[in-house]
Amino acid sequence: AGTDPALSKQGNSYAQCVVEFKIAREWGAAARQIALFTCLVLWSAALAFLMHPVEQFADRLGFLFTLLLAIVAFQYTVADRLPDVAYVTLIELYNLSSLVAVFALAVFCGCARAHADAPSRFVDWAAADRRALGWYLRVNAVAHALGVAYCRRERQRQRRAVLSSAATPPAFNLRVTKPPEYAPGSAGCISVVLD
Repeated sequence: AGTDPALSKQGNSYAQCVVEFKIAREWGAAARQIALFTCLVLWSAALAFLMHPVEQFADRLGFLFTLLLAIVAFQYTVADRLPDVAYVTLIELYNLSSLVAVFALAVFCGCARAHADAPSRFVDWAAADRRALGWYLRVNAVAHALGVAYCRRERQRQRRAVLSSAATPPAFNLRVTKPPEYAPGSAGCISVVLD
């Protein structure tokens, strides 16, 4: 197909070649190596509830902050393996949400310890500790199930888009320009710019 003659000052139509590349990123290695580690850290954070909220408070917080440091160190380790893009990728969002989840668990444990000795008619902190474990496990399971379902759906949508053979029409918005140093009869080049 030729370019639109209306785009040329001389009214010429130039030949154009449309090349289309369909590219898909390999995601399996990242899912196995990055998401699996973060998932294991998130689930192992529930082991903090096996420690007594008062007598083993320091061990409990030490365990949770060690997991936080492991997540942060892991993020720095895999930063060069992730694509450098201007937006937050799904794997980065997963790592950040795991960091927030473990930190929220540490804050809850701190609140439970701070109020465990004080008698309160509003909150039974030992029961709240047991309920928090149940909620943490349920929210973690539901969030992971929803995340897996979303990833599967997105993967199928992107796979259909990559494998579709629908050809796109040729681009009619090509503009042919000459560099300022170009003079007839001299060696020069013509650049084609896609608007």
